[in-house]
Amino acid sequence: MRRSTRILACAAVVAAGATFAALPAIASQDETSSAASPDETSSAGASPEETPPTSASPEETASASASPDGTPSATASPEETPPPTATASDQKVSVPAYFYPGTPGSSGGPYWDRLIASRDTVGLAVANPDNGPGQAVNTDYTAKMRQAEAAGVDVIGYVRTGYLGTAPNDFTTREEGSTDPGVWLNQIKRDVDAWYTMYGAANLDGIFFDEGMAECGPGNKWADHYAELKKYVEGTYDAEAIVVANPGTGTQECFKDTADTLVTFEGDEDAYRRHQPEAWEAKVPSDKIWHLVYDVPDAARMSEVVALSRERNAGHVYVTHDILDNPWDTLPPAVYWNSLTGRTS
Repeated sequence: MRRSTRILACAAVVAAGATFAALPAIASQDETSSAASPDETSSAGASPEETPPTSASPEETASASASPDGTPSATASPEETPPPTATASDQKVSVPAYFYPGTPGSSGGPYWDRLIASRDTVGLAVANPDNGPGQAVNTDYTAKMRQAEAAGVDVIGYVRTGYLGTAPNDFTTREEGSTDPGVWLNQIKRDVDAWYTMYGAANLDGIFFDEGMAECGPGNKWADHYAELKKYVEGTYDAEAIVVANPGTGTQECFKDTADTLVTFEGDEDAYRRHQPEAWEAKVPSDKIWHLVYDVPDAARMSEVVALSRERNAGHVYVTHDILDNPWDTLPPAVYWNSLTGRTS
């Protein structure tokens, strides 16, 4: 499916500084399993060497507080960068769907079904068969992608970018074991090729580049590499592809045009309440910004976090009760989920 032009009009636009009325706390979360079973979900079970930051250890990515070269995050302190004043009047729930689609009786299948059924407020879903596209077509994924297409939900494919092999993570490529940025770029493009070869006919809508850089680099080097990847996806496969990059923290403004959407926050509720967005984030369409917040235990606090994300101009948001080490391997319980999708409509 081409990029959706569907805009979700807010039934009641939230003014800057306003919050939603608190909703009842959820007494039980036994409506859904806490994680998909190991034999059903390879996406949540990446190997230790290649675990994406969405399921990495707290030292690596939980707070997204350090840039790849070990310096403090590009996100400035409140004294240095005032919070954006723009407010997102339209929002979509966009989900890192790192749970196996499976069959109706499997643990991950109902999550996908619920996600697709909420099509009026869901924007993007990130598919992740095996820490990337995997080695062969998975028909469970093709089936759900086609259902999502019919419902108007855009599904994009997960690709690691490994911070392009830079310190302090020094992630290495799968085959060569290299930290060289050029070798990483080649692997990333091969993964993009695999996604479109195996799932292009199943209505793949674009690519989600995880483990993204946040600083421009010498001579704009790092930003230029991500701009190159965006051009590769659009020029090789689909001019209307949705390209998302996930640094998980505020980026320097040089990254503004390197992706259609940037995940400028990924972390827990406490970190999100302290988070100060970059000043440039207030000056772009809200569809440019995506915030991912986990460890938000109940619907009342979730509604407060969603309200805060509006004030921060995030056109895409996802809030969940789930926690590390992989907060993206479930959906919240039905009452929580319904409140979340209701808050962003």
